[in-house]
Amino acid sequence: MAKDIIDLTSNYRYYIVGSETVHEIEKERLLNALRACWDIIKAPYLRFMNVSDCSGAYCIVYNGNERVTKLIPFSEVEKMIEEGTFHK
Repeated sequence: MAKDIIDLTSNYRYYIVGSETVHEIEKERLLNALRACWDIIKAPYLRFMNVSDCSGAYCIVYNGNERVTKLIPFSEVEKMIEEGTFHK
């Protein structure tokens, strides 16, 4: 089940496999965030991207095909989840 959620709502596995300079996130932390996204937006998708000279994982949150955040650290996504809203 966890694998399905990750695969359906993010490119996280590709992000991990596709780069040598990737910043991993604990599985439970990622799953909690993905599940919480469903409560805030209709069709959540987290697109992880590599950012040079960064200290953590960065991603963009989408609602379907619409971008609802800019490229931000995953920790910022978690803060927005706590606030109950996403913003650019």
